[in-house]
Amino acid sequence: MADRRHRSVRMQSVAELAQDRERQEARRFGGLREDLRQQALRLEELCAYRAQYSRQLAAAGAVDASRLRDYRSFLTRLNQAIAQQERHLAQLRAETERQRAQWQAARHRVKAMDQVMTRLRQQERRARDRAEQREQDEMALRSRGDPFA
Repeated sequence: MADRRHRSVRMQSVAELAQDRERQEARRFGGLREDLRQQALRLEELCAYRAQYSRQLAAAGAVDASRLRDYRSFLTRLNQAIAQQERHLAQLRAETERQRAQWQAARHRVKAMDQVMTRLRQQERRARDRAEQREQDEMALRSRGDPFA
């Protein structure tokens, strides 16, 4: 009976470890979401800059060949930077989704552990109640002078 009564106490440290892990996973997920947001903004800025630069080239009208070559060279580098940022963003999205799954799994473990802890505490409370009732019954029998008590 004593073993059963203390199972929730022993399981509490396991539950706390699961909660700590869930908090760590949530922090990682939150950090990745913020990184993702920042990198998406960076991509938008690069695309906006490319559009602005292209408009400037179109508005410039007639330009000499060396200046046109410089514009095109810069646009090529800018397009490469955009492509690289898009690849980085895709990798970051995948990593964020993996982290979301890890966090959700950790959260499910915490919920399951909470259910186990609740069930153990209920069992322990019922066992305590039965033991108290048994003691009270024995005391009542003794107080009546029952020869079997």
